[in-house]
Amino acid sequence: MYLYADAVRTILYLHLPLSSLFSVMFMNHNFSIPIHIHATYLSVYTAFSLLSFLYLFFKEQRRFQKWIYIIAALILSAGLLQLSSRAVFIAFLVIINFIFPFFLLTGRKRVIFFFTASLISAITLLAINKVESFKTRYITELKTDLTDTVMIIENTEPRIARWNATLELVKKSPFIGYGTGAEKELLKEKYFEKGLYISYLNEFNAHNEYLSMAIKTGVLGLALFVYVLYFGFAAAFRKKDILFLSFMIIITMVSVSENLLGLNKGIFFYSFFFSLFLIGSGDAINKQISSIKDEPGNR
Repeated sequence: MYLYADAVRTILYLHLPLSSLFSVMFMNHNFSIPIHIHATYLSVYTAFSLLSFLYLFFKEQRRFQKWIYIIAALILSAGLLQLSSRAVFIAFLVIINFIFPFFLLTGRKRVIFFFTASLISAITLLAINKVESFKTRYITELKTDLTDTVMIIENTEPRIARWNATLELVKKSPFIGYGTGAEKELLKEKYFEKGLYISYLNEFNAHNEYLSMAIKTGVLGLALFVYVLYFGFAAAFRKKDILFLSFMIIITMVSVSENLLGLNKGIFFYSFFFSLFLIGSGDAINKQISSIKDEPGNR
């Protein structure tokens, strides 16, 4: 809400049309810059908060409380779209269209939710395709990122070009990597060698947590990271914890396009919630807290 208020204040101050809110000037990093948080990391928290409110909506019986969850979910949905993180948005679509209906609901409610979520998703994707700024961010730039053609004149250096540079380094030390502090310096040299001057000047990392693990700790470290993800998925399925499963999907998919564990914002999200979910479900935690309060010495 603050970011939207700041954007509208800026639009009014500069005497811009309100429609410019949906232009590149107020999307992605330009939208999150007032609070100095990378758009993808803020999107991770936004998406997980949105999923949590939707989960609470289905668990809540009081009508007034349900409306609070609906309003919160609508605000967060708008923010998620405005932040325009493709990886988080795709993860959210997967969760809301397949995980929520098939793991949270049963019978008629499942069918209704599935078709409603699919319809809303289709309308959203159609709207993205119709609005030029959103189309550029969500579709055109995604296509560019998935090609390995570097266009210096257009300042285009797709992620795959950086991933290929990272893979060349991994192949030279595949088992033990180069150490945890070596990624940026090694990649800078490789970027310059391959003519990726934008990546060189900005000292970009691999923008892929799996490749980042491989370059820092080799295949052994990567295997351990993948095992931890598998362990999380297995625990989520065993506990039948839909929020835990949603969390694991977000982590897994965002790690494809970002060094999620390269910044404190990502490290905190990963370590805090992973640890919390592994302790037990929310109901189990509440029971533990209640049992502690009910002990004679703690009343």
